[in-house]
Amino acid sequence: RAGVLAKNLKGFGEICRAITARQLDPGFSLVDQLAMLSDSVIVLCPDLNLLNHIAQKRGGQNLYAELTHSADRHILQFARDKNLPVVATNRVFFCQPEDRETHLLLSAIRMNTTVHSVPPNEIISSHGWMKSPEQMARLFQHAPDAIRNTLVIAEQCDVMLPIGTVSFPPFASPAGETHPSYLGKLARAGISRLYSGPVPGKVVRRLRYELRIINNLNFAPYFLIVWDIVREARARNIPTVGRGSAANSLVCRALDITEVDPIRHNLYFERFLNPERTDYPDIDIDFPWNRRDEILDYVFEKYGHDHVALISSHIHFRGRSALREVGKAIGASAEEIDRFTALLPHSVEISRLNEIRQTIPECRNLPLEDEPYRSMVALARRIEGFPRHVSIHCGGIVISPFPITDRIPLQKTPKGFVVTQYDMYPVEDMGLLKIDLLAQKGLAVLADTLNTVETRNGTRIDFNRIDPTQDEKTRELIWNGNTVGCFYIESPGMRNLLQKLGVRDFDMLTAASSIIRPGVADSGMMKAFINRHNGKEPVTYLHPKMEAILKDTFGVMIYQEDVIKVAHTIAGMSLGEADSLRKCMSKKRDWENINTYRQRFLSGATANGVTADTALEIWRQIESFAGYAFCKAHSASFAMVSYRTAWLKTHYPAEFMAAVLSNRGGFYDTCAYVEEARRMGIGILPPHVNHSLDEFTAHDTLIRIGLSQVKGLQQNTIDSILENRLEKPYTSLIDFLSRTDIHEPGAVALIRCGALDGFESSRPEMLWALKVFLKSGDMPGHARRKYCLALTPRQKIILQPEPLRVSFKLTEYDLREKLLAELEHLDLTVSDHLLALYDINGKDMANARELMRSAGRIVTLAGWLVTAKQTRTAKNEPMKFMTLEDATASFEVTLFPKIYKRFGPLLYDRGPYIVKGRVEKEGRCLSVTALWVDRMVTTHYRRGAKDAIERRDEGTQ
Repeated sequence: RAGVLAKNLKGFGEICRAITARQLDPGFSLVDQLAMLSDSVIVLCPDLNLLNHIAQKRGGQNLYAELTHSADRHILQFARDKNLPVVATNRVFFCQPEDRETHLLLSAIRMNTTVHSVPPNEIISSHGWMKSPEQMARLFQHAPDAIRNTLVIAEQCDVMLPIGTVSFPPFASPAGETHPSYLGKLARAGISRLYSGPVPGKVVRRLRYELRIINNLNFAPYFLIVWDIVREARARNIPTVGRGSAANSLVCRALDITEVDPIRHNLYFERFLNPERTDYPDIDIDFPWNRRDEILDYVFEKYGHDHVALISSHIHFRGRSALREVGKAIGASAEEIDRFTALLPHSVEISRLNEIRQTIPECRNLPLEDEPYRSMVALARRIEGFPRHVSIHCGGIVISPFPITDRIPLQKTPKGFVVTQYDMYPVEDMGLLKIDLLAQKGLAVLADTLNTVETRNGTRIDFNRIDPTQDEKTRELIWNGNTVGCFYIESPGMRNLLQKLGVRDFDMLTAASSIIRPGVADSGMMKAFINRHNGKEPVTYLHPKMEAILKDTFGVMIYQEDVIKVAHTIAGMSLGEADSLRKCMSKKRDWENINTYRQRFLSGATANGVTADTALEIWRQIESFAGYAFCKAHSASFAMVSYRTAWLKTHYPAEFMAAVLSNRGGFYDTCAYVEEARRMGIGILPPHVNHSLDEFTAHDTLIRIGLSQVKGLQQNTIDSILENRLEKPYTSLIDFLSRTDIHEPGAVALIRCGALDGFESSRPEMLWALKVFLKSGDMPGHARRKYCLALTPRQKIILQPEPLRVSFKLTEYDLREKLLAELEHLDLTVSDHLLALYDINGKDMANARELMRSAGRIVTLAGWLVTAKQTRTAKNEPMKFMTLEDATASFEVTLFPKIYKRFGPLLYDRGPYIVKGRVEKEGRCLSVTALWVDRMVTTHYRRGAKDAIERRDEGTQ
């Protein structure tokens, strides 16, 4: 072991490279690595052999013998013999002596063992805490020069990191072109493509204005780098979406980085870039999740693997994860841990567990006083917020003009990916170019649908020529909120909002994408926007100057751009100040400066003649939503993808839903999307070894489930099934087993879910035959060929070469058995809706599709839980929204505080549930206000609904 300290920036780079080698090089040699360090690095080492080797190879300059304990007199003597200086250090593993137990706990978690099984060599001495200078001086009073040398070393260390500078990697412009000239040339060419005929004067002026600011800030190389990445994606037929504030820029639109016209949609360039900005703006690009790696490979190859890296994300212990890890470390069983943590909110804070037990009905019976939970909570509270491990940022990569390890060390994540040790903020602070190349399922759904339509129908859909925002059928689908599966507009809240607003055009969908955000919704501004849009509330402005800014949004601030404009107009802030205010509210690490901006806003507003009360109300509205609001350009970019996916759902429903299912959906689970497809009139076919591909596939008005949906079926097995049937289809169970490499669990799953139906045997008979066939063990396909198993037309199974002949007939699964088998092996049902397991047909049971007829009346419905959201009322009382579905449609259920408190403990999984409540109608939106809720009995499927209804009637009389 050795400690290294950088004297200057050169030494800092050497240490970064040494750390990287230690993390990534399997043949790493500490002796060789330390010997290569220059005089710009100071080495501290307590190991006599290592000191001797380093001194021989590197010399004694800037090499110190490290004293870590007062008893290290042998090291002191060695240093005197070798004429090496000594230095006293404090090997710190925890802050205070009482923290040693916490360190032992973290060691157990790191080693995936219990605190009682941590190896002795991993248990840190009781001296490993941070001592004061006075304590250190007393400990090493026999070696005063070791204390003095700590100051000598500190005075030599003078590393000036390049904080605040921007270092763009080189971009090779064509001969004779500078970066600004080439950017201008590309932008003007792009404008000519976008506008047929003479280019409007306002477009020319806007382009010149943007280019002037970009070039004055020396950002032209940045735009060219992003343009090149997008160009490469288009060349590979990979769809992209430029999201975020970049869509405010006409230059980005001209370069095809974004697809939204900022002139047509009145997008505010200064949200993206203004003359006072010092850091480069974010240009975030979305790619299909299943093709993003191709673009990452391109960037690594173009700029060099030494100059490009994935950015890390630092994962911390949070409430539930801390409890789970502590539970394992103290020896609690998995069942105990699951039982305790399953009901906790995802964002739970351990310090609030008592409050949560008192206020959240599902947590009412938390056994906080019982062991092992009491110990779990006490220990988890100690480590909550501590770093857990390094992961990968969702999209960030860094591109450097010099080797990245000159500034940042690299390491591997637990899953083996090489990433920067710094997360995104220090990477940006170091002046390196961070670009977000993000993975998006919505684009993958769009691309897969387009490919399927072209492959099967020969129809090539080009959204450069088709404007889905003008398609009446697509508008109708959005207006009705039938948008399950459509990018960003499929959640229950958004589908209700689409109906409340009567969204029929692009601009209103853009607005809806922003007002659904927590800040706008929670502050009451969403309700005001809806009412004003629908003419139920007059449009008012807090100050006359705000009318010009907020006219299009009915006097309500809903976009980040509104913050900048209001701060600039009302408080007299410069565009740079206003944008800094917006960033302060958007980025948590800048939040401590909010009071400074508050005073600046209020004083500026007062100086502009705004009354104190009005200024305070404007500030309250800004503060309540700015941290959550989207910029308008981002909402518009998302709305474009939303419209395109809605168009595909409208015109190619089976192909679209197959793509949604293949890409593992979005807001909902797979089962919910299957039921949506079924309600659209699309037939669902089970997986089959002769017909299914890896993923879901569309066939006219049918969707065939893919083999990848079968749980426990490994990818190499799926590949074997697909490859071997190219020769000829499988004709029997024996034929299938003999020609594929499949293990017994996979074969059982395929049989039970129906993937081998049609081979002249029932599923129970095939399961029996499989057991006989594999009685000698789990054999690969070539070994099975020495057997001959035949199924006769009369379902006789004959095992050869053994002289055994057994004759039998087993009845095929009934509907209930099929549904349970499908649910077990597919996580969805094919044969019918899950509610078919229950006898819910009765005169007093309503169905979701016909709720409109019951508006204002009390009804009883049954349904499986699709999704749920817990929230709080204006009085801070907990309540809950649930989305349930029956075989006909989904429906929304609202549990107000009193009902939620009473029935909340029942709502711990998907159900199904029986709900009695009043049907509420708000415009075209329907919901059920619950009066009573119960679980359907799962042990007696056919009696479940009847028993629950009887309990309901008894409980509500």
